[in-house]
Amino acid sequence: MTAPGTGTYKLAAKSALLAVAALIAWKAISLGLNTRYPVDYAALTANPDTDNAAVALVLARQAGDAGPDSRAQARDVVLGVLAKRPADGRLFRALAQLDKDNPELARRRWQAAALLRPADVETLAWLADDAVSRGDFSEALDHCDAVLRVSPAQARNLFPILSTWLQTGAATPALTRTLERRPPWRRSFMEYMAREGVENSLYTFSQVVQALRNSPAPADANEARPLVNRLVHDGDFERAYLLWRSVLPALQASTGMLYNGGFEMPASGAAFDWTLRSTQGVAVSVEDGGPARGNSLRLRFGGVRVAEIGVEQTLLLPPGGYRLLGEVRSQDLESAQGLEWRIYCLAKPSRMVAAVPVAVESDRDWSDFDLELDVPADGCPAQLLQLTTRARVATEQTVSGTAWFDNFRLEAQGLAASPAPALPQGGRRLASAWNGN
Repeated sequence: MTAPGTGTYKLAAKSALLAVAALIAWKAISLGLNTRYPVDYAALTANPDTDNAAVALVLARQAGDAGPDSRAQARDVVLGVLAKRPADGRLFRALAQLDKDNPELARRRWQAAALLRPADVETLAWLADDAVSRGDFSEALDHCDAVLRVSPAQARNLFPILSTWLQTGAATPALTRTLERRPPWRRSFMEYMAREGVENSLYTFSQVVQALRNSPAPADANEARPLVNRLVHDGDFERAYLLWRSVLPALQASTGMLYNGGFEMPASGAAFDWTLRSTQGVAVSVEDGGPARGNSLRLRFGGVRVAEIGVEQTLLLPPGGYRLLGEVRSQDLESAQGLEWRIYCLAKPSRMVAAVPVAVESDRDWSDFDLELDVPADGCPAQLLQLTTRARVATEQTVSGTAWFDNFRLEAQGLAASPAPALPQGGRRLASAWNGN
């Protein structure tokens, strides 16, 4: 993914601003404000009492797209009501709509409406639109933040717009500052980006999340998990790894090639952490493994067929030789073929590069196991460590009893330990051949 040149960037930014301006035009119909009523102009002008505020607002809205004479009549009605209700922000909003041909006057009307009625969604939306037209994304995001706080349902309209802004990069610093305040919609926006974001916006948003590391409100692993997993799914392994590392607490960031091998920290489910989930026939948990041992991974099998075991971790190993080590314990374990740890290359097609049988005996105290593997230079940009049964046919899938695992670690064989990867110059992404689900 290469950053566009300066000229291309400016053109893209300008085009995006025009697109955003169109997208953020909050029409009356979307807010249920376009109902038309028969209005007696003469009666309203002669007697603009306080009971006519709602009618004046409807009149102003109807006249907003009409000719000058209709707007002038509506303005007189609104000004008459405003004289009796000087603190009614809705009336300033109505005047702003009537004075749209005078941008400076209209802006002052909108600003007055916002001061008097700071939770008015339509006013905030117009001010955000106006700020975008002036290239002021900081102000625009302040207004968008306010909209999302008072009306969370507007996320369905605003989140796609924020994603569009990210594609140009123009709003990146302003969005970072906004998310540093940890607004209540931050997590849902991160989930939206992981689900709906396109390549360009995902690249920029990953930078935003990484920048939060040095803020008063850094993202945590649970917040970043959907985005990390989306990048892995797209085959952008290095960027996913860097994002994941950026959300780890300082004491955990100096991890080795395999993370949380002793299960002492809660598993987040992010790609480069353990994904632990119970599946049919297997209860997966982290529990006390015994005296002086601390936490260990525990699997309780229910005596039924086990199609899959929900224990895995994504790895980012450069080409070379490695040794995976761990410890295993079994209690009343009954299985036709036992269990097996496997390592796959995350490529298309995926392929297994190593496997080691474990927990094949009914009862056995803690013992060591290890396997050696070679990561090939081609077609293996990332790897998946996964626990499975060794069943060859469905009738061998039945498993009962308990298995424990602990103290996983990876050792490089015949090569120096690799440093954490850095993004290539210009932000070029890795090959994205893997399209796994």
